[in-house]
Amino acid sequence: MVYKKIFASLLFIVFLFCAIFTPDFFPFSMRYLIIIICAFGIGWRWIRTRKAVFDNRFISIFKGFAPFIVWFVIAQIIHIIIDVSNASIYLNTLEHTLEIFLAGFLIGLFFIYVCEDNAFYEKDVLSILMIVTLIQFVCVVLALIFPGVRTYFNSFVIRNSYSERLAQLALASNSGRIDRSYGLSNNLFDSFGFITAILISVMFAIGMDKNDFKIKVVSILMMLMPLVNARTGIFLVIVGMFVGSAFYLDFRTLFKNIGIVVFAIVAFFIVLDRLPDSMVSWLSNGLTETQILLSRSGNIGVYSKIFGADLVYPSSIILGDGGLPKDFISYGVDNGYINCLWNYGLIGTILLLFGYYNMFRTSYLLTDKKMNKAISVVIGVIFFLYLFKVYSLDNFGGIVLVFGIITVILTENDTKKSVIT
Repeated sequence: MVYKKIFASLLFIVFLFCAIFTPDFFPFSMRYLIIIICAFGIGWRWIRTRKAVFDNRFISIFKGFAPFIVWFVIAQIIHIIIDVSNASIYLNTLEHTLEIFLAGFLIGLFFIYVCEDNAFYEKDVLSILMIVTLIQFVCVVLALIFPGVRTYFNSFVIRNSYSERLAQLALASNSGRIDRSYGLSNNLFDSFGFITAILISVMFAIGMDKNDFKIKVVSILMMLMPLVNARTGIFLVIVGMFVGSAFYLDFRTLFKNIGIVVFAIVAFFIVLDRLPDSMVSWLSNGLTETQILLSRSGNIGVYSKIFGADLVYPSSIILGDGGLPKDFISYGVDNGYINCLWNYGLIGTILLLFGYYNMFRTSYLLTDKKMNKAISVVIGVIFFLYLFKVYSLDNFGGIVLVFGIITVILTENDTKKSVIT
């Protein structure tokens, strides 16, 4: 029995690493392989047990998205009727958006069945996620120390990536034109920062809950991953750690936590001193841009785009235009909230964001454990903050983490099931 659980844990570690980071091992997108595995696993379990069991709390996640889905489908039908010449755009937006919820449903249900079949509790899943984070951390460190490892990892992206842009960036990294792209993932830029921010912040919250000095220190060291790949990730990690710490304010551990902060500062400057000058300049520019933004002195750099040039609005604010700006005005917008307005309109965006808010709020309210409450809030804050930078709803690693972790938290102690035979 023990060996079976260990073997299941190892398989789940491999599965989660591939699902979260979707490395380009094959000449097709890893996300489709993950979806097929989830669908096959769920189907096989239903055949084996001849019944489908749904946790009511899991179902409540998707009930929160029901108003948005109904509104969105109706809105796209209206767009097609009014402007049939652009029907392909509206249908593509419809398909792409519904895929997000289909993926979230399959991943959440797969998490539930894996946990039930292998006697995994939420603490087991979170421990496995920490191991997955550690594996990626080792990959980043190896890529930093050994240029050949970095070249090898990037070769998967160059050879198999579905994105020509990501393949070109990996090629530029290998040729020394950019000092980023360290690790084993299909996207080592903003997406990597978002994903690692969630993983590191969750790990830090676990350390705070257990008052485990080692976990907290390792979490600090893990910040190296976004540091050398995505400046946005550093900001998100800092916010995530701050939010998580707010749940554990305790005078008795104050000096220990101050010691961790001092360690983090010292470690940061040690690492900074060993990075290439071009990367230090890139990090310094990001810090300067953020300082100017926070001091309300203006928007420069990346902020001039997401809070300036990106502020272009659809022809219909209420209904939206049923597609992204690049589909209509040949301009690529990064800001996720603006992209939502174009895709779904003001009403659709409000309903969509309410669905996510409802998911995080439900998780927070229905769990009795402080750690789970902290994790629910931390993931929610990172999710909504990152939307200012990029349209991240379809980020597959994000879907796995958001729907997977929230599902595990919600359903661990749920004894109320809906059974379909």
